[in-house]
Amino acid sequence: TVGLIDSGNSLVDPFTKKPVIVCDEVALEKCFTPLEWEQLKECQQDWSFENLPEKWLTKMRIIPFQGVGGKRSFLIVFKPDKIIVNYEKVQFIHNKVLIGIQFGELASDGSYHCLLHPKMVQGPKLQALS
Repeated sequence: TVGLIDSGNSLVDPFTKKPVIVCDEVALEKCFTPLEWEQLKECQQDWSFENLPEKWLTKMRIIPFQGVGGKRSFLIVFKPDKIIVNYEKVQFIHNKVLIGIQFGELASDGSYHCLLHPKMVQGPKLQALS
């Protein structure tokens, strides 16, 4: 998906200190079955993981965050096996990152579907792109 490097994104899991990327429904819905996606929406409404499939329970958690305007809330995040970020002809690979689920779209014009933590364009480079 297309991401925007959000220089103001300092969101990290308070326990593991892993950076958090926020992705919207357009980017993430295809990663889950329709039933799983509905279960995630229900989880976000009542903050209960009881109805999630067992295979997701070890990868999911809820973290606190402060949004724009100072509003405090919680965000459902999951741990991917890895992510690869293509930026300025270089690929960066990360496996110590969390992905936060934003139900709805991040950009009304559809220009991006992911808010990247600045650390995603730092660190281990997988390869230079031609």
